[in-house]
Amino acid sequence: MTYSAEQWSHIWSSLDTWNFTILVAGVFPVAGYLLFHGLKAESSHGDKYRKIRTYGLVILSEWALVAALIWLIHRHGLKIDFLGQNAGDSRLTLIVTFVFLVIIGFMAYFNVRQLRQEKPEQLEAELGPIKSILPENSAESFVFILVAFTAGICEELLYRGWLQNLIAYGTGSIWIGLLLAGVIFASGHAYQGSKGIIQTGISGLILGGVFIFTRGLVAGEILHTSLDAVNGIVGCYALSVLKSRTKKFGVETLIDRTLG
Repeated sequence: MTYSAEQWSHIWSSLDTWNFTILVAGVFPVAGYLLFHGLKAESSHGDKYRKIRTYGLVILSEWALVAALIWLIHRHGLKIDFLGQNAGDSRLTLIVTFVFLVIIGFMAYFNVRQLRQEKPEQLEAELGPIKSILPENSAESFVFILVAFTAGICEELLYRGWLQNLIAYGTGSIWIGLLLAGVIFASGHAYQGSKGIIQTGISGLILGGVFIFTRGLVAGEILHTSLDAVNGIVGCYALSVLKSRTKKFGVETLIDRTLG
């Protein structure tokens, strides 16, 4: 954690601080929910560019929020490293990043193995509410990687560097800051359904803990980017498996009916 009580006291009493915080913690999650809910509603309309446009809006909106955040702290004579935009303890950052990247890699490997064994109805249930927002082809996957990079950098700055630090100062407890920022982070992913909210909340707490432990945002940014990118790639693979197995199941059913 990298906050100076004196510096945060000036920010805490600023109207701009609370306008921006309401935007990040309230308006942005609602807008994200409506955006992705609209994408789900349009999933059967046949617009092949709908996901790419949605991904683009996410990228632009998150970088716009980060630009506003940088402007806000610049008004108080501060630079972005005030929020923890650095490697912190470089040794701890290296160790933590390596360990969690290995964990992410193993999780992806076992998820792919499990996907290969599941039936179409199991895959459908597993994907649930996120099915309509996952990339389905190489073009969408490329843009999704950009979304993952954007989320990794921007959301760590917004939720950990800003909200977690701000709440920690206001409450006098880094642990309350960790918990409340994690809850807000989870609510920002409500479009993923209840399961997604829980998983995202846990991820947010872990990333917030990494921020506290390493005293910098870099490890969390790398891990957040990697996790989102891997989830997108595995999700794309899951969709392709689901389509092929649904098609195969449909052909087998037709043959059985014909022969029957």
